[in-house]
Amino acid sequence: MKLMWSTQKAARHTRGRLKDVRSYFGDDTHVTEITPYSLESYIFHLQNLGNGPATINRKLAIVSKIMNYAHRHGVIKAKPTAPLQREPSGRIRYYSTEEEAGIIAAAKDPRLRDFFITLIDTGMRKGEVLSLEWEDINWENEEIVLADPDKIKASLPRTIPMTRRVCGLLKNRRGLIAAKPFDYTGNQMDHMVRDFKRDSGYEGNTEALFHI
Repeated sequence: MKLMWSTQKAARHTRGRLKDVRSYFGDDTHVTEITPYSLESYIFHLQNLGNGPATINRKLAIVSKIMNYAHRHGVIKAKPTAPLQREPSGRIRYYSTEEEAGIIAAAKDPRLRDFFITLIDTGMRKGEVLSLEWEDINWENEEIVLADPDKIKASLPRTIPMTRRVCGLLKNRRGLIAAKPFDYTGNQMDHMVRDFKRDSGYEGNTEALFHI
């Protein structure tokens, strides 16, 4: 866990939040003792300290990571959850049918084509798609669950139905890629997108590729 967080872009902030979480729960508190009530009490404590919704959500994300780790390794049977805080929403951009078809047709690189289709069909942001992990996908219900505030820009967890083509391409990628659905850094994807814009004539078209 420490190694994973130490490689994050905002590692210093993450370590600060972890320190706050440890200060509240105490080093002697075992993960099996943390309940939904414990988490709601923690939220109330943070609100009393004057922490805003975004700060509270980021600190809950620390607890969520710890609980995910404990659950994955059989330390706890079920992961306790707590309601996230509502944060202001940003601008929403929709593609027309023509824009969508044009972007997908122009993406000759299958890596970019899968990436663009996922963005278009799910409405997810670039960072959300790149941080997506296999455990975030519910194959049985054909949906993506975004619940970790460290991964999502929006405040509230979202359950996103997968279209048939997104479900199909992700299953295909699962057979080819072991680590995660889109195992690229933000810089790597930015480079691929820049090349795509230059080669396909989309360079300078900020509206057609608004959130890419």
